[in-house]
Amino acid sequence: MIILKAGLTSILSMILLFLMTKLTGDKQMSQMSAFDYIVGITIGSSAAEMAIGGEVFLPAAVATFLYGFVAFLISWFCNKSLKLRRFLNGEPVILFKNGVFYKKNMARVRMDMGEFLTQCRTNGYFSLKDITSVIMESNGKLSFLKKIQDKNAEFTANLIIDGEILRENLIKVEKSDWWLMNEVDKRGLKVSEIMLATLDAGKLYIYPFSQKEEKNNLFE
Repeated sequence: MIILKAGLTSILSMILLFLMTKLTGDKQMSQMSAFDYIVGITIGSSAAEMAIGGEVFLPAAVATFLYGFVAFLISWFCNKSLKLRRFLNGEPVILFKNGVFYKKNMARVRMDMGEFLTQCRTNGYFSLKDITSVIMESNGKLSFLKKIQDKNAEFTANLIIDGEILRENLIKVEKSDWWLMNEVDKRGLKVSEIMLATLDAGKLYIYPFSQKEEKNNLFE
């Protein structure tokens, strides 16, 4: 009897959870914002309480329905209000544009250079010279605005990251500190002002950073 009751309550909880997921929207399953994530966890927890059965079934069912209904209302209001949507879901953040990194924006989204370069490579960009802009969307994914595709693109060697010279990489590409400092000086920059410097096919590409907080709501 106990096993049968647990089975029935589990099925009922799954049905209610499915209905709440459809009510709050398919975004729960694909592109979650921080708010969607919290709502999803809460509803899932309530559904788990329902599956246990017993005296907690009805309160858990009511809580699941209320959370789903409130999420639906907030989603509806977000569609009507841009300010509320930006507050709850966030807005796109520009990390890199026209050869310049925006360090404060990267710190805001908690992304370091290693993770940034990994994301570039997993999206098919092994050289920043192929990219015009990189934007973190409100769902946490990166969007890339690419330049004209270079079919002969090669792997690049990182020589400076976050204002620090990577001397092991300099040795591997047979370049000296003096050569690098001279190239940096030609651009009117200091090493401490450079977010990333790469050597690609013998050519040095330098990407300084700006302390400004670049905003662009064109993508909203």
